[in-house]
Amino acid sequence: ANIAGSTSDILLEPAQLLTLLNRVVLDIGQRQLVMSFFATVLDCTTMELSFSNAGHNQPYLSRQKIEAQDMAQGIHRDLTVLKATGPRLGDIESSKFVQERLQLKSGDVLLWFTDGLIECENVSKEAFGEKRLENILRNCVGLNALQIKEKIIASAYQFFGNVPIKDDIAFIVAKIK
Repeated sequence: ANIAGSTSDILLEPAQLLTLLNRVVLDIGQRQLVMSFFATVLDCTTMELSFSNAGHNQPYLSRQKIEAQDMAQGIHRDLTVLKATGPRLGDIESSKFVQERLQLKSGDVLLWFTDGLIECENVSKEAFGEKRLENILRNCVGLNALQIKEKIIASAYQFFGNVPIKDDIAFIVAKIK
């Protein structure tokens, strides 16, 4: 890479990153290891988000106001997912990863999460689920990222009660200024 060049000369695009990681997982895992991965790159100058998916949960985008240009990008409601599909890393040697782009706007909220958040169960064997997570996001429109994180944590702890968590639970909340 040309260090004196532009940032785009140095950074990998999300689809390129997944292609590289797929080769690494195949080499190291000897076809005994697979993993999901959602790659995201944000250009802070243009506020363009590029993303590719390798079998991972699709992150949420919560948008306060839907406009005509949003509909052209496939956003038709206040809460949508970052749609990009692809096989898990380590599944297929010749995997091709689709890369999508999205223009972010002030007030947008992004939520990346692992399946543990939506699949872990309460004492009644009911999963936390995507609908519950979506409702939390819809009710957090005016909150900042830290407050949204706290709402998700509080809701999850209340839902799971004293049931031991059987999977990893991780998530990231970002709000665009």
